[in-house]
Amino acid sequence: MYLYLCNFNACAMPFSVLFFMRNMKRCTYKAMQTRHDMLSFTSSNTHHPQYKESERSMAHYFTRDEAEALLPQITVVLLKIQEHRQAMQRSEEELSALRAQSINNGHHLHERVERLQKTLVEHIEALQTLARELRQFGCELKDPDTGLIDFLSIRGGREIYLCWRLGEERINFWHYLDAGFMGRQPL
Repeated sequence: MYLYLCNFNACAMPFSVLFFMRNMKRCTYKAMQTRHDMLSFTSSNTHHPQYKESERSMAHYFTRDEAEALLPQITVVLLKIQEHRQAMQRSEEELSALRAQSINNGHHLHERVERLQKTLVEHIEALQTLARELRQFGCELKDPDTGLIDFLSIRGGREIYLCWRLGEERINFWHYLDAGFMGRQPL
């Protein structure tokens, strides 16, 4: 996707959180690997203006009606994404607190840390699945916190995005590919 996952914190997990217990290598590696997959998954965007025209020629251009027909299904997925992100952020906060406690003598925290790391991996994997589900709709997730979604379309012979945010009843805005949310204009 055009907006990289690490930029909008959809899965922002401090790398240090995953490393502070040396004896957790397998779980830590799995979390790192999963997070890397999530970052690389969301970094691919065939609609980015820098991509070759031939790569975009296979893209689906949505009409407003087509995109709006998907909104009920997309809403369900977005709400799940937000739920997993909030739970993951709570786990990260707890891990950070445990890390601070473990500076002097953290052996007694081993099981809690391991459980939290496994929980984080589960949330990351769930987010990956949900992101793939969104991608199958053909839309682009721009901001999971606000539920900002773009649909590739054509307006006046130019590629644009139809822009929608969770809670809006209809798709009422559009913007050029390089303009972003601040460049939204009414349809």
